[in-house]
Amino acid sequence: MCDSVLYDGAWLNLLFTSAQIPPKFTLTDIRYWYQVIGSKNSILFQDYLNESQPTHRALGDVLRYVRAAKKYIDACSG
Repeated sequence: MCDSVLYDGAWLNLLFTSAQIPPKFTLTDIRYWYQVIGSKNSILFQDYLNESQPTHRALGDVLRYVRAAKKYIDACSG
């Protein structure tokens, strides 16, 4: 499940294509899930979902690149 099948699906496709591994699952948009479970249950599901805060999905990559850039700049200014 994801909140943007177009965006997340494109990245997922790129990752699996690069790894030359076929996915063993189908990515489904959360809006489809809400249609399946109905409006009353969607509200309950959203309440459960809101009990936790989402993590920044790209934060790990950002930190990695920023740290590497800082080391590079420090080494070059030397």
